[in-house]
Amino acid sequence: TGTSNQGRPRLENTAHSLFLSTTLVCGQTGAVEDLSGIQRLLEATTTPCTLHIDATQAVGKIPISFPETGATSLSFTPHKFGGPRGVGCLLIKKDVEWEPLFSGSQQLEMRGGTEPVALIAGCQEAVHQVVTQQPLEASRLAVLQESFESTVCEMAREVGLNPCILCKNTTRSPHISTIAFPGIDRQAFMIAADLDGLAVATGTACASGSQEPSPALVAMNLPKPVIQSAIRFSFGRTTHASDLKTASEKIYRILQKSSAVHPNHHT
Repeated sequence: TGTSNQGRPRLENTAHSLFLSTTLVCGQTGAVEDLSGIQRLLEATTTPCTLHIDATQAVGKIPISFPETGATSLSFTPHKFGGPRGVGCLLIKKDVEWEPLFSGSQQLEMRGGTEPVALIAGCQEAVHQVVTQQPLEASRLAVLQESFESTVCEMAREVGLNPCILCKNTTRSPHISTIAFPGIDRQAFMIAADLDGLAVATGTACASGSQEPSPALVAMNLPKPVIQSAIRFSFGRTTHASDLKTASEKIYRILQKSSAVHPNHHT
């Protein structure tokens, strides 16, 4: 469908789609999908379209009501919010007919194989906890995110850089900040951060180890210097203000050294 520079699908390109799958929260930038816009589009189109939502980055971060999304199905995995690995969840509307990918008579003929009872129980408990804590946790993370972004951008400007917070002007989840430092090499930054005990990323975990620019940022048609210098920072329930203060100090040292190596970054 193509993507806007705010990290959302271009809805005008989906008018004749039969199936639309979208992330509720972009794992690269934290941008929250405009579900109301998608719902209006689907209601106006004459072509029946099935909507699937990938809520992997959204559960426990923003409020979610499956019926209110208007989606046919919704999926997520609990290891993103402290639950067990090796299990996932798929919600499907009751009135939808579907065919299992794996044959077998187990699990009411929905999927062959024995249920991993321990993983399912762990998933249930993790979902219960993060959904219950979501309002307070989201407010707490939003304060940390705003403070962190303000501090890091101010530090970057002090060393002559022109930082850019991606998707700043759209609704974002409070647990992801992607900041570009045009003139700074993203891979060199990530290595320097790792050596200093700071975990950052140039893309999502799915693209871990890739030397290529983030496909999400490329699809947003951002300027090349922004794509080449974008760094993804993420926060969680164990992240506190003291952690971000330490992280900011380390980032400042990295930016100082990097800007000295690349003196032609000034705008």
